[in-house]
Amino acid sequence: MAGHPHRAGRPPAAGRGGRLAFASSLRSGELSDALARAEPLSDAVAFRATANEWTHFERARRWPRGLLVVGDALCRFNPVYGHGMTVAALQAQVIADRISLRAPAEIAARARELQRAVAKCPRAAWAIATGEDCRCPSTDAPPRGRLGRVQQDYLARVLAVANTDPVVAEAFFAVLSLNRRPEALLAPRIMARASRRRA
Repeated sequence: MAGHPHRAGRPPAAGRGGRLAFASSLRSGELSDALARAEPLSDAVAFRATANEWTHFERARRWPRGLLVVGDALCRFNPVYGHGMTVAALQAQVIADRISLRAPAEIAARARELQRAVAKCPRAAWAIATGEDCRCPSTDAPPRGRLGRVQQDYLARVLAVANTDPVVAEAFFAVLSLNRRPEALLAPRIMARASRRRA
């Protein structure tokens, strides 16, 4: 699934003036004020490769002995969510848990099993990235069904409430940082707080 190259048809500005102008167009002036007072440590670099891509190597009929595909080679995300290194770290932990105390030959022989195990790691990050990117009309993806639209509407309420409710904010950022599964936002106390605000 391809991600959106930029939001609302506006490519990111690399120059200081363009960045400040964009920041001042946002609904809150806090970022604009902070950037105006800040001194850049280096030149900015625009990053426009925002596609979400997941290659399901674990589905291959044959698998070379000793080969293991991880990190961005397995699944890469729109970098706005900051999930790439976290998912890679989760994969490293899965690998470490499964190869502990095993001989190198045994590890190589279990490469396909390891590939299937690391393939489960991107699921939560993938759901977040693709679900949110589908909000943007320029995203190249199948249209969201009714369930997808309900999920997006609910998440919009959660995000709005998280701006002022510390309980919802904590749950939201725990999910966004992949410390909790997305289902944590469906906990009764989170749903009750989110339902108090109109979409």
